Amino acid sequence: MTFQSIIFDMDGTIISPLDDIVYAANHILAQHGFAGHSAQKYLDILSGSVESEEFSRLILPPTHRQPPLIQQIRAAFLAEEAVRWRDHTVLYPGIPAVLDQLQEWGIPMAILTTKSDDLAQVIVAELLAAWTLYPVHGSREGRPRKPDPQSALTLAHAHAVAPEHCLLIGDTSGDIETARAAGMQSVAVTWGFGTREQLASQHPDAIVDTPEELLAFLRSHYGDA
Repeated sequence: MTFQSIIFDMDGTIISPLDDIVYAANHILAQHGFAGHSAQKYLDILSGSVESEEFSRLILPPTHRQPPLIQQIRAAFLAEEAVRWRDHTVLYPGIPAVLDQLQEWGIPMAILTTKSDDLAQVIVAELLAAWTLYPVHGSREGRPRKPDPQSALTLAHAHAVAPEHCLLIGDTSGDIETARAAGMQSVAVTWGFGTREQLASQHPDAIVDTPEELLAFLRSHYGDA
């Protein structure tokens, strides 16, 4: 199948935000008198969205997971993330070549992320300005989060492409579940926050370990497009 539209997850797929997540979260925890965590601990936690209340709950000690404090930590983390993301967040090596090739082929590309919509728009404008990635759908009030398929279907509609001709590329089980719920094909990438075992359990259409493998997969479908 030649895909007519590509939908990318962002964190863990296109951009590498872990260092800034670790710094921002540990900074907020320290401000509230709590010990921080290692990068590996955050990787273990990051099966969902760092913007979610669940993330803020899990980084707190079990004895301090009361809803008011969780909400306070979440609000402080979001504010810190919004100013700290520029410190170390970068594109994964090899991703520019993938985006260059898709753009050369004229394949419409979009972003579907659980990051807050305002911050997602800023990151795309600053880090991904060399490519046309539109629309960009992040989390906002009234918009269901992945794995709900609504946003993925909205992006397909924006590209005037039937869901079965769309490919969703992501690094977590939630991305693969979203693709399945939307009737789309999926590729799981292992360089982000999901382990190969977690991703394989969701039975994506393909699993790739490097951006170079992703590019080879795409070329096998597009040829010289």
